Amino acid sequence: MTIVQQTGFDFYFDTDACCECGGFCCRGRSGQVWIDEHDARRIGGFLKISTIDFMLRFTIRVNNRLSLRERYIAGQYACIFFDAGTETCSIYQVRPEQCRRFPFWDYFREHKEELKLECPGIRERD
Repeated sequence: MTIVQQTGFDFYFDTDACCECGGFCCRGRSGQVWIDEHDARRIGGFLKISTIDFMLRFTIRVNNRLSLRERYIAGQYACIFFDAGTETCSIYQVRPEQCRRFPFWDYFREHKEELKLECPGIRERD
């Protein structure tokens, strides 16, 4: 069991739960996965395409920012890089910074109960 904690959050995260949950953090309601230039270069390199081609094929512009595209699968939205067959991220090694920080997002400081419904890796602090 690998437990991660971060200052300012009143929960821990068990990373081993990622192997069992089926990608709940990658699918569900529509939303944005924000990416920056560093993310775009890293993911484009991994996919062996130019940064520009990556942005044209896999992102959309939302209020002057870039977000990964979504697909509609089995009644819910999923990240364009969510592999429904394996229920995993197909670019996990180079996933965007926003994904790397999950579940330690500012929003979840005040919405831990919502997070617990989405992520089986959340553990209460003693």
